[in-house]
Amino acid sequence: MSKLFKNKAKLLYFAYGVLFFVVLLAALVFMTNYAHIHVYYTLDANKQVVITATSQKADTEATNRELFDWFAAQHNDVNMDTFKFIIYNFQADMSILNTMIVWLAVVGLVSFAALLICANHSRRIYYKSNLICGIVAPLITFIFTIVVMVKNFILMGTFNENAKLFNEVAVIQDPDNQAKIIAEGAEDFIKNTQPCNNVTFILFTVLYAIVAIFSIAVIVYAVRRYLSNTEERNEIIRRAAENNGQ
Repeated sequence: MSKLFKNKAKLLYFAYGVLFFVVLLAALVFMTNYAHIHVYYTLDANKQVVITATSQKADTEATNRELFDWFAAQHNDVNMDTFKFIIYNFQADMSILNTMIVWLAVVGLVSFAALLICANHSRRIYYKSNLICGIVAPLITFIFTIVVMVKNFILMGTFNENAKLFNEVAVIQDPDNQAKIIAEGAEDFIKNTQPCNNVTFILFTVLYAIVAIFSIAVIVYAVRRYLSNTEERNEIIRRAAENNGQ
């Protein structure tokens, strides 16, 4: 393992940096997978969320009318009031998660830049500055990654618990489906169409795990490289001290 780290340092750091570019690009497409799981809402005078059948999307004529009518027809004992905040809370939490993913990418890229500035990828002898940077920078990204992963797990659990509800909402709230609903019959089309699943959550869990593993690998590399250079580093420092003393 030690020989691998020594010979593949640049590859390790390059892969570490590329991962965060991947995370950044992934953040741009993450929300689109669940974008239609939403309700339109307004804020009242007290800044409280208000969700009604006539709540309208800004600058459009889209409302929640079809959604409210669908659930009124399908559920005799409950109406949309039972579900609307489940949907709203999910869409709000998804927005937060998407922002967290973007920030993870930004933090990771800053971490990668710090490692490059300290020349951890190319320096033959590691000094304390390399050790500190090699531990602190990836440790921050590791912690941030775990936080995002936990949030991802929580939302995946919410999705799994409400998969049927969320799929029905996604079908109805997708403007592209309106013609199909009319042509094929609302009930059959809505019940038989499942545009959303938990695959995206699972794929992102794998991505976070890879980021976490690489973060730990960078830390391990920095520590082992620093320890392996102890004698040579001490000799350089001793010679520098002697030269300064002359």
